[in-house]
Amino acid sequence: MNERLFSESIMRKLLAKYSSEERVSFYNYYVQKHLAKKLDLQPCIHILNCTKVLVNLDNDNYEGASVVKIDGETMRGYKLGVLRGILDDSGIAEEIMFGTLKTHDMEQFQKMLRNTSCFHENDILINDRRFLSRKMANCLKTIRKVDAYLPARENMAIYQDAVKLAAANRKWQKNPNRRRKNQEIQLATDLAHYGKVVNHKRMCQSMPA
Repeated sequence: MNERLFSESIMRKLLAKYSSEERVSFYNYYVQKHLAKKLDLQPCIHILNCTKVLVNLDNDNYEGASVVKIDGETMRGYKLGVLRGILDDSGIAEEIMFGTLKTHDMEQFQKMLRNTSCFHENDILINDRRFLSRKMANCLKTIRKVDAYLPARENMAIYQDAVKLAAANRKWQKNPNRRRKNQEIQLATDLAHYGKVVNHKRMCQSMPA
C-alpha cells in the first residue's frame, strides 16, 4: 500500500473535479478517437448490454442514483449501457453510458444507438430482448445501415427448429468455454426461412390495426 501511485484522498479529489457525464464523455472520446485509431481497431460486430450497478440502499448520497423495486426487491443504483466491439477472440468496450434504474433500457440508450460513431455500414449489432423495438430496428437498418440481431426465446419457432436440426445432424462438440465443460454445442444452419417467418409474424402483431 505504501508503494501505490495515488492515495485514496488524491483520487477522490481528482474525481471530484469532474462530473460523471464528463468522465463518461472522456472515456468514449479517448477510446474512439485515439485508442481505436492507434491500434487500427474497427469491429464490425457489436454487442449491446445493459447492467445494473447497485449501491448501498441505505445511503442516499449517490449522485443521480434511483430506488426501484425489481421482482419484489428494493434496489438503489444505476444502469450501465456498454457497446462492445468483437475482435477475434477478444473485444473492446467502445462506448459506455450511465443512466437511472427507473428508465427502460431502450428509452435510456436509444441516443447511443442513433448517434454512436462506432457503427459502420453493414455492421451487425447483437442485443438482448430488452432492446426489442421495431422503430429502432428500422432506424438502424435504414439510417445507420446496421443489422440488429435478437436472441430467440425457447418458445419461438426458430429456436425449436434449430434444436431439431442440430439433433438430426448429430455433430455435437464440447463447449470451448471451460466454465461450461459439461455442455455440448452444434452449429445450426439453413434457418433463414424460419427467421423470416417469425419476424413477419412479430411485425404483424406489433403493427396497429
